[in-house]
Amino acid sequence: MKVLINMKEVFVIYNEILYIAFIYLSETDGIAKKVLSQARGFSKSMQKCSLLCCEDDSIVHLEIINGEIVNKTIKSRLNQVGSNSKERIMTIKELIEVANALIKNEKMLIYIRHMIPTVSHIRFLKNAKLSGHKIGYEIPTYPYYYEQFHVAHNKMKAIIKICNDIIHWPLIYKYVDNIYTIMSNSNSKVYKKMYLIKNGVEINTKIKFTEKKNEDKFNLIGVGTIWPYHGYDRVIDAIMESKGKLENGLDIYFHVVGESDEISKLERYCKLNNLTGHVIFHGKKFGNDLNELYNISHIGVGTLALNKRNADIDTAIKNIEYLSKSLPIVTSGKIFDISEDSNLYFISKNDQIIDLNEVYKFYKSYKNLYKKDILEKTLVEFSWDSITKDIIRNLNNI
Repeated sequence: MKVLINMKEVFVIYNEILYIAFIYLSETDGIAKKVLSQARGFSKSMQKCSLLCCEDDSIVHLEIINGEIVNKTIKSRLNQVGSNSKERIMTIKELIEVANALIKNEKMLIYIRHMIPTVSHIRFLKNAKLSGHKIGYEIPTYPYYYEQFHVAHNKMKAIIKICNDIIHWPLIYKYVDNIYTIMSNSNSKVYKKMYLIKNGVEINTKIKFTEKKNEDKFNLIGVGTIWPYHGYDRVIDAIMESKGKLENGLDIYFHVVGESDEISKLERYCKLNNLTGHVIFHGKKFGNDLNELYNISHIGVGTLALNKRNADIDTAIKNIEYLSKSLPIVTSGKIFDISEDSNLYFISKNDQIIDLNEVYKFYKSYKNLYKKDILEKTLVEFSWDSITKDIIRNLNNI
């Protein structure tokens, strides 16, 4: 930390950021990959980013410099590892204890991904604030109560968790410097400490538009851990209604990548309705295997039932991944602050049957009007390097 004195004001420049996230490191879990991408981005704007999270039965401390992990230390062995509420709370308590030790001797920026609020959690925020640290707090989706209740298998547990959050929010709001959140409903109130951010991707290669060799068919692709609000049933019903063909005679195929209870339900539905020839369930795919599916696809399927999560903005990371593969998107709402005139996505409203012929016309329009400069500019704005740099700048200027 450096202190610069300029006449009447004192400016503090922080050299390090500590990112605390209750996630388990994984090369395949979407949230874990997002957090690590954010940490890499933070490290490029600071001298170092320290990521404190979990791995297997341990709490680990990753030191990241200029996007590279230079050191990984096991800070604590977890006494309990599990997914029930009590075990999760105990793990969060141990995570906070390790974080307390890390911030004792050096002033730094602190960035916390929202986790189950506890007494130790609030005490940490209070002590960090009083000790001169700047605290950024991330709410991955806002508002989230409706969605959390809607997707929960155990509604009573969901109500208890939501009530716990509501009870603790005034204290969290009091002690943090700013709240960084991804807004899913444009009508929601933005509080004074809230700063709106976006989901992003790591851009490792130059964007290029690849001419599809399979223009004799129309391939849609949907990727991720799917919930009912993703609305993939709307695509499947549209394929069933059109008997698997567009008006021009092209066969329609929907490639579903991922695993979840909802995907299992959709797979059973397709078997029941003899759609397995047109809806292909690939399970989990990564790396080159996933890229091969992207290469044959014409359009990416976003979130098609936003009304089921009380949202009108599609915040899914996979949308940005589609764009990074030069795929346009079909969705049921606006995508962050990308203009509807950008020709990058097609909106099919929640209460309408999807007209796949219109979606195909949109794809042909995208192909004919493809503008690499617009897509590249959009993806720069949605890169984690750009998003985290903006967060650092904002947090430092508070």
